Amino acid sequence: SCCACGFPVRLESFAHFKSQNTSYEPELFPGLIYRMRQPKVSIIIFVSGKIVLTGAKSTQEIDQSFKLIWPILQKFKKQGMLNNHNHNNMDEDSDDEEDYKVL
Repeated sequence: SCCACGFPVRLESFAHFKSQNTSYEPELFPGLIYRMRQPKVSIIIFVSGKIVLTGAKSTQEIDQSFKLIWPILQKFKKQGMLNNHNHNNMDEDSDDEEDYKVL
């Protein structure tokens, strides 16, 4: 499943915060790979805010993993930068919990 969270993400800071569960080598691959233990889902996060969730066995696992990663993504939101492509596709009146777009 793919989605956009609507804001750029500070991947290097994210990688330091969750170092045991992440793999981030920007010289080899532009995305940060976050391996969630429960549910067992891998999440690829790009600096643009685009996200790919893989390995889920059901839509419930996708929903659960996104709900778990969302507060972490918000913690590492790039301040002072606006990703116009994603922002223009967002509902201006949406709550923080619904500030993403499924692609």
